[in-house]
Amino acid sequence: MLYHPREIASELGIGSSTLRLWSVQFAAELSASARKAPGETSTPWAQRRYTEEDLELLLRVKALLAQGFTYEEARRRLRHSKATGDRKPGGVLPIGEIRATQESPGPSSSAREALQAKDKTIATLKGSLGFLDAYLQAVRQERDEVRQRVILLEKQLRELQPDGRVRSEPGAGSWWKEILRGL
Repeated sequence: MLYHPREIASELGIGSSTLRLWSVQFAAELSASARKAPGETSTPWAQRRYTEEDLELLLRVKALLAQGFTYEEARRRLRHSKATGDRKPGGVLPIGEIRATQESPGPSSSAREALQAKDKTIATLKGSLGFLDAYLQAVRQERDEVRQRVILLEKQLRELQPDGRVRSEPGAGSWWKEILRGL
């Protein structure tokens, strides 16, 4: 029986874009119908179809990737299991035997380094966030002080212009100069 991509993605608990990526990354290990892509057949809208063996293989791929292995390391492990003869019909090992065929436990050193780099980046961003929070508080305080000063200046302006017009008595000077003198 052949399965549609949507059925396989649902069975694996992954998105369709992830299934497409895995189908490209592990094309050499999948059946011919699972490798089918537009341009490889007479119809440009040909859709991939997956066999039961493809599903088993993709379940193993999911387990390997969940353990932190890269695509290349997962491909190597799948090929190694084929070459050693530890396989079920269809050329794949049961999921329970994945650990037995591993050359080294856990994620690769490059995956560990990537995780350490991400942790360092997160710590740096948290520090930056603390700094930005303190800066924001200072800016808010300065804004409040400026608001109070503007209110005071508006009050002084109203006192200097009781009728709403600019004073223009000779020798009185400009109203704004009087306000500035008060600063």
